[in-house]
Amino acid sequence: MDIGKKLYQELTPKQRAIAAYAAVNRNDQSEIDRLMGTAARGRKHGQAILALSQALDAYNCLTANATRARLLVSCRLLEAVSFCSGWLGAGGAIDNSEYRKHIDMVEELTPLGEQLADEVDAILQAAREWCEKNQIAVDFFSGILCHLPMPKEMEEQSESDTLTTARSIFDKITLTW
Repeated sequence: MDIGKKLYQELTPKQRAIAAYAAVNRNDQSEIDRLMGTAARGRKHGQAILALSQALDAYNCLTANATRARLLVSCRLLEAVSFCSGWLGAGGAIDNSEYRKHIDMVEELTPLGEQLADEVDAILQAAREWCEKNQIAVDFFSGILCHLPMPKEMEEQSESDTLTTARSIFDKITLTW
């Protein structure tokens, strides 16, 4: 028997699923074929792959929603700042109601943008914690299947509703049965 084939056959479902997703991230089709071709028939291998797929889906959905909200706020903030800058550059008065409305918008949207950036970071932290808990390299969330790559280093987030919610979502995703 080929020693390589024997080693592939001895992989646990979790090891096989992690290796398969790592191969997908490297775009290594021959490795994917070897991993899937040597998998024992049964539900356990499929369950581990499904769990990793759920983790990727949760990560992508949560980060996409938070990033989209942050982008919308950033666009509105940029619009307001641009108006104010242009208004003053054209010699407009600072006591004008339209100028004041845009200044108020800047003051309202600036902290909201920072809050949304913290929400994205909280989701990244929850995903990182899930990887550590399941002994998976954090670069699992950095490959071609993730639209927002996990940064190599992050500051720890303070407790927030977003972090608690993201943790609870990831806690439901288990690789062991």
